[in-house]
Parts: sequence; structure tokens; C-alpha cells
Amino acid sequence: LSASISNHEEIAAWLTKVRGRECRVVIAKERPVELRLGFLHPEFGVLPLYDKVKKIYRHVAEFYRNSVLDKDGMRLKPKYGFRGPKKTGSRNKNSKGRSSRSRRRRK
Repeated sequence: LSASISNHEEIAAWLTKVRGRECRVVIAKERPVELRLGFLHPEFGVLPLYDKVKKIYRHVAEFYRNSVLDKDGMRLKPKYGFRGPKKTGSRNKNSKGRSSRSRRRRK
């Protein structure tokens, strides 16, 4: 297992317990490649944590803004689904309930 994590001792203890064999932690101070922070989004996959101007990436912020902790307080779950709350229709609807954008003429 190779990772940059802060709780290496906790994970090593858990692996030892689960595997029934000693797990040793090896700490290397030198980094051969740049460390890039990312976020594993359940819908979009791996995303960068920050955008080009060093602000939290929009989809990451939206995920956390639209999530709540489960009843045990251990896991996040979506409040409204991962794409956020459904927006109420403010577009003009035609007589068939379609928005004016969907009435394009075909040639």
C-alpha cells in the first residue's frame, strides 16, 4: 500500500487485525513525484481538490454543501441526490408543459 496519509498507525493496526499478520509502516521523506490533492466524487470520479486559482473545485464544494451525516454521524449522504435540489421551473411553459427552448423547428 502506498499513500500519503495522516493516520498511518491506525491503518497499520487495522490491517494487522484484519490480515492476522504484522503490517509495518515505512516512511519516506523524499517524494519522487508531485503530490496532487484529489477528491473521489461518487458521480464524476476523481476530481482535483482545487481549481486553477486555488479555490475549492466547484463540484467538491457542491458535494459537501449538499450532504449530511448519516444517523451514526460517520458517513456523508446526499440531501437531495448528488446534483443538488431540484429547481422549480421558472421558464415559460407552453400548453404541453414544455419549456420554450424545446420548441425548436426542424428543417
